[in-house]
Amino acid sequence: VKLKKAKKVQVKAQVMKKKVAQKEAEVALEEQNAEAAKEAEEVSLSLQAAGVSVEAVSDLACAMGKPDASVEELEEASAAVDALEAKLIEEGKPEEAKKVRKVAVKAKVAVKAKVKVKEQEASMEANGDVGAAADAGHELEAKLEASGDVEVAAQVGHVAAVMDEMLAAEVAVEDLDVAVSEAETVAVKLRVEGKEEEAKAMEEVAVKLKKAKKVQVKAQVMKK
Repeated sequence: VKLKKAKKVQVKAQVMKKKVAQKEAEVALEEQNAEAAKEAEEVSLSLQAAGVSVEAVSDLACAMGKPDASVEELEEASAAVDALEAKLIEEGKPEEAKKVRKVAVKAKVAVKAKVKVKEQEASMEANGDVGAAADAGHELEAKLEASGDVEVAAQVGHVAAVMDEMLAAEVAVEDLDVAVSEAETVAVKLRVEGKEEEAKAMEEVAVKLKKAKKVQVKAQVMKK
């Protein structure tokens, strides 16, 4: 019991740590967006004075100022600024191209910050699903122990412990696959024993874990 309590405290601390990291990433994103937008606005005025089209730079400033702008939207705006820089070099306007380059660099940093926030949001969502599944698992474990089914309770407890481990570290897709397989095996065993309610509860755990896997796969794709 003491070990379980210690694990709960550890899991809680890790979840809090992840929440703090997410908040820090959001603050960093706001700062990078503000910097990129400011740089874009300043360069726009300078380019306008030089008779250069400022559409790409203005669009970027606009995208950076939108809190709900998607990663794709920001990448598209950033690519347009890159294209403008290349065009200015081709036209023999190195000074203007240099100014656009500064905007492009800040835009890329802001895009990276946005990707990091989205990745952490997905990871936190997966954590939430795994946490809900772990709670349901521990609840079922206690219920089975109380009814005297110690063997199946231990199997359920093992699945719940695997989920606790994931929450205390980093949720991995491979671990989720193992946990889903084990949860489904235990559900079948419970149904064979005639424990329909408990079998359904374990199937629900498997469903939550599958949802967490989908979200975590999405988070890993963003990392790349």
